[in-house]
Amino acid sequence: MWSTVRGQQGDLELFCAFITDLRYGWAAGCVEESGRSPVQLCHDWNTAQHVAAYEGRPGQGRSGC
Repeated sequence: MWSTVRGQQGDLELFCAFITDLRYGWAAGCVEESGRSPVQLCHDWNTAQHVAAYEGRPGQGRSGC
């Protein structure tokens, strides 16, 4: 489950990085249309962190190939 949460957080973080990057013009478009600029929502203090080498079910680790 946590790998899915981190994956979704990663997607959101990349989208926010794209939309807030001034090189693409989205921030200016948002200000023009709504009077507000987009902001990055994902930070180290409010996202799940990868803390374990393996997060699967016990006994279901990688098989030696």
